[in-house]
Amino acid sequence: MPEAPDAVEIRVAACLVEKQRTTPDVYPLSLNSLRIACNQSTNRDPVVSYDDRTVEAALLSLKSMGLVRFVHPSHGGRTIRYRHAADDRWHLPAQEVAVRQSLHEGMPVVSTSMRVPGGDAVQRVYAIHTGADELAIVEIENRSRLPFAVALAVRPYNPEGLAVVERIQQHDGVVTVDGRPALLLPKAPAAVASSTVTVGRSRTAVRGASSSRASRGRASASVNVPTAVRRSRRR
Repeated sequence: MPEAPDAVEIRVAACLVEKQRTTPDVYPLSLNSLRIACNQSTNRDPVVSYDDRTVEAALLSLKSMGLVRFVHPSHGGRTIRYRHAADDRWHLPAQEVAVRQSLHEGMPVVSTSMRVPGGDAVQRVYAIHTGADELAIVEIENRSRLPFAVALAVRPYNPEGLAVVERIQQHDGVVTVDGRPALLLPKAPAAVASSTVTVGRSRTAVRGASSSRASRGRASASVNVPTAVRRSRRR
């Protein structure tokens, strides 16, 4: 499997993603601008003090992973600039800078906040062990003045190759994939959308609770869970 980026490489790549959206007029970034972005004291945890050599080494490593592109100067220019390749390699949960992510109070709990009308939608993710199994717990909190619905997507994933799903079913608050529990909800979802490899997209067609079979696998489904004002949901 490919090597994962280290802390310096993550900071460099994240700064490129951030500056593309916050300062598009100066993007792609020069080495000097990227170093300043990495070392800035606001919206950074931890605050660092990288030199040019550290940033250059991270850029070379990220380039070898296919996560960064070097933009060579043209028309008499002398400065190499750098841009991220996240749009080519990553599925971003949102294209807005209003999405913030951090570790919750220093614990191994990933907290993600997204701005919604009237406040924030907050998601916290952590793992627990139950005997021989490991479960991922996702808590969703509504910190806004308005209720909203959360769509939870169930689809095949395999970082090493093709993943195949034959059947996704939902009964009350339990969603199973090929007969095995995959999603446990505190109550039955308000709606379920399903699709197959050849028919439809689950996020565009919400209909009554059902199951779907894909003759060539790769079935997918979405479940919609209403979230009241200033309430949490756990799955």
